[in-house]
Amino acid sequence: MRLTISTTMGQCNIIATRFKSSTYLQPITRYFFASNAKAGDSGAGIALALGLSSTKHSRDAWLLTENQLQKWEVSVNAWEKLDNEMDVRSFVNNTLQSRGIGKDGAHALDEELLDVAVDSNGIILILISYAGDLDSHSFSSGNTPTRTYAIVRLKEEKQVYTEEGLDPISYDMNRDPRPGTVPKMTLVDGGASVVVHFGSVIVVASLTKGAPSPTKRSSAVSNAHHKPTGATFRQTLTLKDPRNRTLGFGDAELIEGTNTWEIYSVVAHNGLLKFDVHADKVQDFYAGTPTNQLKSTLEQAIFYGSMEENPFLFSLSSHHEGSLDTAATSLSREIMNSEAHLMRPILDLRTHLAYRIGLLRSLVVFLVNNGVAGHKQSLQLSISGRAQLSEDAEKLSVSSSLWGLVNANIDSKDALKEALEIHMKRTGEDLGEDPLRMFFRHKVDQLGVLLFGIYDRVTLESYTSPRTLLAGSRIACTVYEAVVRHRKDARPVYGIEDDDHRIAQWTSTASQVENFHRLYNAIAPLLAKKTRNLDQSSEAVVTEFAELREMLKTLANAVLALFSERSEHLLTVARETGDDRAYVELKQRFTAVRQQVVEPLISNHAVQTAFDLMAEYRDFRLLAELCNHPDCAKAFGNGAGVDDLSEGYILDFEDDFAFELYKWYQENGQPQKLVAQEDHHPQILGRFLEQYPDPRISWMHDIAIGDYKSAAGALAAHSERERTFTARKIVLSLEKLCELAQSDDLEALSNSGALADCEGGLETVSVQERLFIELQEVANLEGSRNPNSSSSDESAVAARAARERGLSSASQNIIKRCTRQLFERVALGPEDLIDLLTLKPLRNLGEDTSSDGFFEACMVCERAAMRQLSSVALPLGRQQSALQTIWRRAFLCDSWEDLSATNGLTDDEANAQRNHTALFVFMQNLAHRPNSDDLWLDPAQATYETPSQEQIAARYPQYSQSQVLELESVYDVERTLLEERRANGLDILYAAMRMQLLGH
Repeated sequence: MRLTISTTMGQCNIIATRFKSSTYLQPITRYFFASNAKAGDSGAGIALALGLSSTKHSRDAWLLTENQLQKWEVSVNAWEKLDNEMDVRSFVNNTLQSRGIGKDGAHALDEELLDVAVDSNGIILILISYAGDLDSHSFSSGNTPTRTYAIVRLKEEKQVYTEEGLDPISYDMNRDPRPGTVPKMTLVDGGASVVVHFGSVIVVASLTKGAPSPTKRSSAVSNAHHKPTGATFRQTLTLKDPRNRTLGFGDAELIEGTNTWEIYSVVAHNGLLKFDVHADKVQDFYAGTPTNQLKSTLEQAIFYGSMEENPFLFSLSSHHEGSLDTAATSLSREIMNSEAHLMRPILDLRTHLAYRIGLLRSLVVFLVNNGVAGHKQSLQLSISGRAQLSEDAEKLSVSSSLWGLVNANIDSKDALKEALEIHMKRTGEDLGEDPLRMFFRHKVDQLGVLLFGIYDRVTLESYTSPRTLLAGSRIACTVYEAVVRHRKDARPVYGIEDDDHRIAQWTSTASQVENFHRLYNAIAPLLAKKTRNLDQSSEAVVTEFAELREMLKTLANAVLALFSERSEHLLTVARETGDDRAYVELKQRFTAVRQQVVEPLISNHAVQTAFDLMAEYRDFRLLAELCNHPDCAKAFGNGAGVDDLSEGYILDFEDDFAFELYKWYQENGQPQKLVAQEDHHPQILGRFLEQYPDPRISWMHDIAIGDYKSAAGALAAHSERERTFTARKIVLSLEKLCELAQSDDLEALSNSGALADCEGGLETVSVQERLFIELQEVANLEGSRNPNSSSSDESAVAARAARERGLSSASQNIIKRCTRQLFERVALGPEDLIDLLTLKPLRNLGEDTSSDGFFEACMVCERAAMRQLSSVALPLGRQQSALQTIWRRAFLCDSWEDLSATNGLTDDEANAQRNHTALFVFMQNLAHRPNSDDLWLDPAQATYETPSQEQIAARYPQYSQSQVLELESVYDVERTLLEERRANGLDILYAAMRMQLLGH
């Protein structure tokens, strides 16, 4: 049947003419009405295509039947004849097997011939399908292979057919059982591309030309999963509604003046649909770069996917080729800078920015819906790709907020314009008459550079132009707030965790961080300067400075957030590279910056902001200082408000904050506040004292929990740190109570070395108390005798001792130093106490009784030797030296006549004279002391070599070199005097006196 369609006077005419029969050939029409074809027959006709060969009266036509490909010559005079035919089914089977398809015999190829077309070079294209991989999701009994589609290209020359190639369609599906859904194809651009219509899918693909024949190809591939190669561009359009379908289509028509072809298709639910194929862009795709195809899919998805009238569903294959990172970030950057060719032209910049933000939002939503972004388990879009998409969207959001600020505030517009002009001069770009709008349309990727220029200019002019600083602060706050909003709302969509700092943020580059910090530092002094004169300022100025104060809070948040962001990124880099120098340097600076940020906040009545920031960044040291800052206490009305904050932080952060607060109490002399914590947080205080022992208060905690042994040990250590002997006595008394509280067995306690040490310490304190009273009386007596004297009390005591004992100036200096400390109630060390006891005046207020200072000195020496605490214990050599000093001075303190003169005296008178000497009293007291054998030294044992200068300097570290030399000479004199007395019989006198006292 031939249909001739024409129009006459606007009226359509259709003339149907039946093909005439030929006497020697069957007509072509019989193949379209054949049924039940016999073996060896050509079978029913499937498709018909016009060829290129034509004459004035005839044209070639290619008929594809179930088994044959036939070439016909059709005459305009209603006749036709068969030129030649070939067994196309066998040809297709050989073509497939030559590429290793179907050779494994897993299942029959079951090839099917679907459509035929002829390209502009006369190459015949046959659309085929064959059995592909098994479909495990089939509902039929047993697994059935899916259908794989391809195009076989062949050439006919003088009735000889040769293969020209095989192009895959890259689309697999089961047979569509619905009627009228046999796949058909339409050639575009003379056969350079093809559009294949399936039931619910349309595939656009480019076709290769001049592909090598099978004999020239490698035959190494031999599995059924092999896909024919050759075609490069693939685009699959799937109808959203699976019940929808294509009903028919027309030929591709070239749009005049372009290389774009339009194709009309009839869709069941949508009616007539037209879509364009840009032939040049299809051909621009080349083998090995399927990334462009991914980008094309993304473009169509975000520009057309959300349109209600769009019938197609856009999606990404889970096995897609190419770099999704590159495709997505490239498209994102084009949208950000208004370079995407599918974007709608919009004049209003606010609407245009919102439109671009919406497109980027659609992009990430599409990626999320396809499972390639926003989820940890997806690895198809890398963290760097997701971070770049988020950054682009973030810059657009910031740009939108900035443009809103520009429209509302002319000062901000001026600041942006001037910075932009500087930026354009630096880069050599010309953005036209309205550079600001052009920047926000086409240069948003350079936003960080522009902001750097703004902050740089503002901070340079801040001291001379407060208005400029205000404008810059508005811009900075707008940027920061926009960034915070975007990251709060959008970052989870991009699958970027808050603790993922692998990628550096554009807002926290070194320059951006530095400029935000500079801006904050510029505001603080300006506020301090202007606040003093604010009462005389105009209402506008007052309003501006109120706004600036509010922005100070926002900038404080921004500065610390950017420092923290950069610090976390550098820490991540340090862990990956092992080089932490940059991180350590920034961390130290961050600590200093937090301190710098806090002070202006306090002085500008933003105390709560200061507390909140230090808590957020866990700077517990600064938080502890704020809790004890007087201005903060005023801000909360009274100290109770700050105490409530401290209590809340302890509950929130426990040891982390409490330890810093307690250390602050320690370092600032407020142990009473630390002790008060015992009632509220005894367990935290206990852990703190374990880690940071404080003898001043740890004993209180130990007593509170009943640990008297630890309390006694802490008090023992604390006693030696007390400066005055009055305080030391109190601490030692508490120590003794703790020792006694440890047990009810008094006998066991009496044998306790710790208790003996404690009682020895108390006795030493008692000695100092008695000595304090005695020497005060000496000083008072000397003062009453010389009322006009201007000498100090210690000088009076030293003068009295010098008169009585003939002491050298070096010895007097020792008395003065020790007496001065004693009168200040300073607890003397054992060696200083021994010096004072053995050099003090002998006579007590004129009474004819000798002092027992030498015995007391001996007891001090014994207790120092027994005491276990390192702060009062003496090295063994110094213990012996101290004992020798006591005896040497005892042997020399009395006049030799009092000790040895007997001429003209009765025995009783001579004995009475000796019994009143300091030496005899000392020996008598020592004789009454049980277990004192180790304390006795004879004159020979008391004699020793003069100490070296180094030994003297170690004993008297406060002495100058000249004083050391002077004291050295005193030791020489004392040694010489002792040797003289020994030569005069001191050894015999000592032995006799000891015999008298001890009986041996």
